[in-house]
This record gives sequence, structure tokens and C-alpha cells, in this order.
Amino acid sequence: MIDRIVLGSASLGSVVPQPQSLALLKQAFAAGISRVDTAPFYGAGFAPRLIARAITESGAPVRVSTKFGSFREPGWRMLAKRLRRARSAADLLPVPGPGYGNADRENPQWWRAPIQQALIGQATAPFDKAALEYLFIHFAPCAVGDDSLRTLQPLAAAQGARLGICSPPDEHLPGALTAPPALSECLQIHLSQFLRFRDRIDVAALPALWLHGLYSPLPDDPLPDLASREAACVDLAQQFPQVRYVVGIKSERSLDKLLRLGTRLA
Repeated sequence: MIDRIVLGSASLGSVVPQPQSLALLKQAFAAGISRVDTAPFYGAGFAPRLIARAITESGAPVRVSTKFGSFREPGWRMLAKRLRRARSAADLLPVPGPGYGNADRENPQWWRAPIQQALIGQATAPFDKAALEYLFIHFAPCAVGDDSLRTLQPLAAAQGARLGICSPPDEHLPGALTAPPALSECLQIHLSQFLRFRDRIDVAALPALWLHGLYSPLPDDPLPDLASREAACVDLAQQFPQVRYVVGIKSERSLDKLLRLGTRLA
């Protein structure tokens, strides 16, 4: 089992055609990948369905984490991707997704409203409850305080998932880092973001820390050199057992690269 790697799925079903995506998922599971990260809009909405199918057909003991609270890409771009990759008329049907704007997300009351139950249900619908690991609040704004987390946590638990926070903006990251572990059980942030805030993050105090963006450094990344970034990840993995890395795949070549990285991080 490759325990340190979480398979990223943003390209599966859109950038990568559906048949190839399904084959890559099965190859990854057969090679020992046991965690997948997704969202309702990943792969133009195809990724969650492909992941659920790959788990069923392979019989692999895979844990899935998904998200809610995030903006999906513009409707015209989503439609263009679906038109390009559709294999049947059913593929052209609208994809369940969040429908809100900035004003909603900055309102603390909205995060405690019943609509969240529907959004969480949409995000988790493709998956068996037993397969779910984390349900991430995506791009969580400062409005998601402790009161909101206390409301959202049981909604996530009802789906078999634990509540996490993914990709809070830099200005809101301190708030995410101080969220009580009992309420927010996993923090997922970009590796570049982690490197910038390293001195403010008590990694040992976090129940789980997932880092993404290893192969996609941000413009202000302290370590833009790939070798340095991989070395930093290996060092961090050796120090803290709760750290994992979300790495996406687009081809067999990128899957091989991911598997080699998994060996280094073990």
C-alpha cells in the first residue's frame, strides 16, 4: 500500500478521456494507491462517477475525500468540456454543483443554513459511505467559524466522512490553523502555501495535513526547484506520519512518476 500519496483527480474525465481515466484509476489502485481526492466539478463533473466505478469494478479498499463550498468553473467551460468528452446523451445532463456567490460565502449564517445538507449530499452521492474519508470545505472563507463547523461536522459524519478544510486563502489561513482539531480534522493546502507559512504551522498538532501542488509551484514559491520541493516533502514525511501528498495524474507516465514518489516518501 502506498500510504503517503492521495491520488488527485481534477483532470480525469475532462483533460483525460473517460476510458483512459478509468484505466488509470484501476492501475493506480492495483499498484497500491488507497486514497483519492475529488470534487463534484472535477473532470467537468465526470471524475467522481469514474472513481466510484473504478472502486466497484476493482474491488480495491480505496478511501475517497471530496469537497463542497467551492466555486465551480464557468458554466460555458464546463459545458465545452462535457461536449468534448460525452459518450452518451446522459453525459450532457447538468452536473449537481454548488450554486452561490461571494456574498453567500462571506455570510456566517449561510454556512449554518439547511442548504449545506443538500450540498454535502450532492458531493457525497456517488460514493458508498464506507468509502468516504474527508469532506473538505473548499476555499473556506473566514465566515466558517467554530459555530458553523459545529453545524457542518455532524452533516459530514452522517455521510460517513470527517470534516476538513481545503485551500483557505492566505489571509484566512491563520483562522483555519486555529480551528479546534475536534471540529476540523484535516487541513489541505498548497505546498507553496505551506512553505510560506511553515513557521506558523504546528504540524505535530494537526490530526492530518495534506499538501497538494508539488509539481505546480506558485509564482512566489520559496522552492521553485522541483528537486528541492521533493526533498522538502521527503523530509517532512519522515518527521510527521500525518502528512500526505495529493498528486494528480494525466497519463501512465505521470502515474509511474507518482508511484516512484510514493516509494521515496515511504
